[in-house]
Amino acid sequence: MKISSDQLVAFSVVAELGSVSRAAERLNLSQPTVSSQLRALQEQFGEPLYRRRAHGVELTPAGEGLLPHAHAVAHALRQVGDHIAGVQERPERILRLGVSYSLGRRSYGLVTGGAAQRLQLQLLAGDSTTLAGLVMTGDLDAALVLGPIGMPPGKVDLHQTGEDELVAALPAGHPLADLRYAPLQALREETFLWAGRTSSVRRQSDRLLQEAGLTPHSLELGSLIAVREALLDGHGVAFLPREFVQRERDLGLLTTLGLEAPLVGISQLLVTPPAATQGAEHRALSAFLREAGRTRG
Repeated sequence: MKISSDQLVAFSVVAELGSVSRAAERLNLSQPTVSSQLRALQEQFGEPLYRRRAHGVELTPAGEGLLPHAHAVAHALRQVGDHIAGVQERPERILRLGVSYSLGRRSYGLVTGGAAQRLQLQLLAGDSTTLAGLVMTGDLDAALVLGPIGMPPGKVDLHQTGEDELVAALPAGHPLADLRYAPLQALREETFLWAGRTSSVRRQSDRLLQEAGLTPHSLELGSLIAVREALLDGHGVAFLPREFVQRERDLGLLTTLGLEAPLVGISQLLVTPPAATQGAEHRALSAFLREAGRTRG
């Protein structure tokens, strides 16, 4: 027996309204289509389910017996339709994305690009180590940071999305401004401006100076944002990711020098919860961020 849901729905509505024409109007179908569905259902059932009267239709005892089942099918289909409509109209869950200070200028593009993918993003700026820790504890859904970062194995997944390099950032008009590259020894008398010790840029810079045997005078300012502001005001020098100060360099507000030293490469990383714990929204966010990284690269 091949009874379709369309046939049962048509039968349910015709029985409710007592009229084929009115049922066709409610179902947004033609009257011949509804009549055809009723005939097909009756043929499958093997006996009359209704009789036509002058002012509509009347159910036979067989039709009365079938009616509760037809109503149940129609009700279940309405519930499914309501559920699908609710899912489609439901606002996207806000996904919490951390962005390191050094990558903060990407934020607008990430928010607008995410919205185009039905991803509603709430951004938090911070240093890389802190943001990675918030992903590990579940307080962030993902983070874009600079590495390396130290995380316990298996607590988060790391995906490299790009690479930057550390440069020496100097105030405009600095005596070394005409150089393209400089050995670290050329900076030994400078005052270095630092972010906090949890900053991956700070840790990488410390390694650079240790390798060169330098212990210059330094001033800790807390964040890369504060370091950049101090540079613009003409105070000291700093090792910073090239992307972080590219706009100021292009505007002639700062000068940058390439460093004649190892360890100047710095990875741009996507930090996510372990794959085994990710839901569909995490996977969609991760795919979007990876694609955004590839497009930028």
